[in-house]
Amino acid sequence: MTDFTQATAAELSSLYQTGAVSPVTVAEQVLAKIERVNPVLNAFCFTDPTTTLAQARTSAQRWQQGQPLSALDGVPVAVKDSLLTQGWPTRHASHAVDLNQPWLEDAPAVARLREAGAVFVGKTTMPEFSWGTKSTISQIYGVTANPWNIKCSPGGSSGGSAVAVASGLVPVTIGTDMSGSITVPGAFCGVFGYKPSAGKIAHSPRDALNLGTVGMFARSVTDLISTINIIGSPDAQDWFHAPGTEISSDSDFQCRLLSVGLDSGIQSTATYTELQSVFDKIKDLWQTQPVDTLQQFDLQLALEIFTNISQPIRLNQWQTLTHEQQLLTEKYTQKIAILAHREINLYHWLLQRTKFAATVNQHMHEFEVIVVPATITSASNVSCDVIPGDIGINFSPWSTLCAVAGLPSVTVPVGLDTQGLPLAAMVIGPMHGDAQVLHAASELQTLFSMPACSLFD
Repeated sequence: MTDFTQATAAELSSLYQTGAVSPVTVAEQVLAKIERVNPVLNAFCFTDPTTTLAQARTSAQRWQQGQPLSALDGVPVAVKDSLLTQGWPTRHASHAVDLNQPWLEDAPAVARLREAGAVFVGKTTMPEFSWGTKSTISQIYGVTANPWNIKCSPGGSSGGSAVAVASGLVPVTIGTDMSGSITVPGAFCGVFGYKPSAGKIAHSPRDALNLGTVGMFARSVTDLISTINIIGSPDAQDWFHAPGTEISSDSDFQCRLLSVGLDSGIQSTATYTELQSVFDKIKDLWQTQPVDTLQQFDLQLALEIFTNISQPIRLNQWQTLTHEQQLLTEKYTQKIAILAHREINLYHWLLQRTKFAATVNQHMHEFEVIVVPATITSASNVSCDVIPGDIGINFSPWSTLCAVAGLPSVTVPVGLDTQGLPLAAMVIGPMHGDAQVLHAASELQTLFSMPACSLFD
């Protein structure tokens, strides 16, 4: 029997349409592979085979009747443990969250996937409360490993979602991003990670400062586009939501970028040397201009703004817990909460953010996209059991820039480093420039061949 677990969502949809394979067969293969490899990788913290197979059978009936609900009908998907999923627990990787709840709601993005007929496979692992990009580890779920090398980190906080795609468990997963939680796992695991413009995907409950966003991982840009066109639909729960127009996924689309900035200011970072040949190829593909993101966009100021305005979000999460629940949390979570109690002039930093975002977006409109290294190092240098808290090195300063200024980005796998782990570039666009970012990423996908992770095939 053919193995369909490495197929993209678009490939599965085509197979369903011709009747070459049933969503039930694909779901059975996916569940069998999860049972085999998840004890090693720990990508999933929850699965429900009975529900998954029931959804697959219903989808198969729709395809047989010629009435699929969408391009994702029957496609296996997974949801990060931070997003509400009706009937399934959403524990935020914390002992402080009561498991015995009715779990009656879907987050807006999850609701759109359900309406589109996607087959839910399970919930993916994350660090407690999504606090950390270094790794995906928690007391409640344990350590999540990188499928390219199980001793290395998959990044965080959406690490489980990236691992599930990279290891061929599901073609599409949903995660969240505040400052690098999509970019870092996408780069470390060698998959496409898309963090949309602020407000493009409805999110509930949304943080009051609009720093966080829902994002996604996939094995192709085409699948990213299909997914954003579904989960980007309006939802009354989110007043900040600005979905915009549907993005074309025409395979014949030619990306005609007139002004492309190519990062030239980070020669000292670990990935820059490895990515030099990649950047040379991009110069040949597009007419590029050098841009020193460290100077022109003041990434240090972006980090200062993010650090100061994100503290109240963390403090509010912490203060919603009872004292008994607080004692159940991770030690690094308690440390972050203590630091969040420090005195800050919130209005001052919000004003700084407003000015900074306006300046960045003005600069960004000089370019249609900017291409930078996705991270300052590859997963080769990061152990899977490193404490995930944000305190310390910022693996993707450009992600912080995107968070503060609301910019869209796509992480693009471009090959392997000398240790055999993924390398990635990051395509950044102006706010609401999601279409040009995705289409630019699509051209880079064609330019750079990325082998599938076959360690667990």
